[in-house]
Amino acid sequence: MLSVRLKGARREAHLVQTADHDGVAIAYEERGRDPAEGEAVVLCEGLGYGRWMWNWQVDALAESYH
Repeated sequence: MLSVRLKGARREAHLVQTADHDGVAIAYEERGRDPAEGEAVVLCEGLGYGRWMWNWQVDALAESYH
């Protein structure tokens, strides 16, 4: 996996996927435990920020959840 540096912190790059339905595409990432082992957590942002705003929460949740 590719590592990138953001604001002095080491972060790993993740593949962004999209789900398409009726001409609307939603980008998403999957991180954390294997889906068969961990419950899913969905973080949804709607104010025009990016996925980056969830980095700290995702890091904390990744060990226990998908």
